Order: sequence, then structure tokens, then C-alpha cells
Amino acid sequence: MNVEVNFGNNCNLNCEYCFVKKFDTDLEISSDYFIKIANWLKNVKIEHFRPVGGEPTLNIKKIDLFLMNLKSKPKAMTIVTNGTMLEILVKYLKKFYFLYGIRNITLACSIDRLGYDKYRKIDSFETITKILELKELYPFINFSINRVVSDQKEKELEEFNFFMKTHKISIYSIPLTDEKHKILSSFKENTEQIKLCGAFCKTGLYFYKENIYLCKLCQNIYKKGYLGNLNDDLETILEIRDKYKGCTYERLNKGVQNDY
Repeated sequence: MNVEVNFGNNCNLNCEYCFVKKFDTDLEISSDYFIKIANWLKNVKIEHFRPVGGEPTLNIKKIDLFLMNLKSKPKAMTIVTNGTMLEILVKYLKKFYFLYGIRNITLACSIDRLGYDKYRKIDSFETITKILELKELYPFINFSINRVVSDQKEKELEEFNFFMKTHKISIYSIPLTDEKHKILSSFKENTEQIKLCGAFCKTGLYFYKENIYLCKLCQNIYKKGYLGNLNDDLETILEIRDKYKGCTYERLNKGVQNDY
């Protein structure tokens, strides 16, 4: 099973297009919840774990606490970061790899441009340089890039692709969307892989405090996908989940009505 857990929505940046700041109000979440979630998952074999929320580095100790209390450690882990505190984050990922035995770790950095980014209001060159340095020091970490496609020109996109592929770093393009996650940006689909949604709707569960949902987007944006809470057993939660007909985000952008 795949598992997403919200560890808090606090962040050190204020990106203009970020939906988290518009829909999530709880910046801090008590550590007690993460111990409860870990206990609820004690008999679950986790294939892929993804901490979500704001900037994960700000809650890395809570993520560590959750993993420490998990009876069965996940086989894989993906963590998405804005890349402003990479050295702190990588030290913990090293611990997760060697102490907890998570042998497939992906660190996805959110970078949209080579240079100054007007939406993030930071210069990405420093982050990119640090990624290349850490990639050499920590070969067991899979570094990748999440890029929001907004107003970049085709030539700029191609230059970005070439630079990253030269350094063997994977790129996932995320279309700029409105407040309901309807795609606004236009781009050629054949330029690279398009990551419409990173949700685990069909194969996993999303935990927000004591509540369980299909995924983060369903809970925050569509106000749907509630499956139950930590007082319910796993079998009941999975029965409810299996009644849903796929990802709201994916279906919306294909022009398909959801039958919820």
C-alpha cells in the first residue's frame, strides 16, 4: 500500500501559485497524531511513503518520529522540497536509508526556471548547484525536479530539459492550474513526461490528523474523498475507497464528470 501523511503546512517560501496556502490552515500538527497513525498502520506493508504538507524540512523531526514508530518500514519514499534547506534534509534521508532500511529514496526539488523565478521569488541556480554537489556525495538518493509549467517559452523549456538531462536528473512537469486544479498552462505533451497528479487515489491512503482520505487534493480542494478515521479498521476503509471511480483531478482535466 502507498501512504501519504500530512506533517504540517508551514513553509519558508510564499510561492504565488501554491494551493497549500489557500486551502490548508493548520501550520503545525501535534506529534501525537503521527504516533497514532504509525500504530494504526502496524499491520500494513507500505510500498511507498510520501510526507506532504508545506516544506518537509521544517517538519523533518516529526517525519523521523513517524518512521521510527512504524512497525514495517516502507520500501520506498518520495519527499518533495523547495530546495532551500537541502543539507539538513539529506542528513535525515541518510538516516532513513541506513538505519530504517528504506532503499528507494527520491528527493524531488521544485524548480521552475534556470535563474530567477518570479513566482517563487528565488534564484534557482544556487539550489541547482547544491543538488549537483549532493548528487555526487549521496548516490543512493534519486534526485529529480518538479517544474510548474506557467509562462515559460518553448525555448526556455527545452534549455531546462537539456540542462537537467545532461546531469541525469529526471524532470516532472506540472501544469499551472486554477484553484480547482483545472489546467491553465499550455505546452506540448511530447516534450517530456507530464505529471498530472502525484496522488495515490487508487493504491493508497492519505492521513490528515485522525482522518483518512483518498488523497491530499481530494481533501483540500474538492472537499471529497473522506474514507473514515483512525477508529475505523483497515478493511472498512479500503471497502469505501474501492467505491470511488478514480482521481478527481485526472478526470476533471479529461473533461469527465466524477460520480461521487
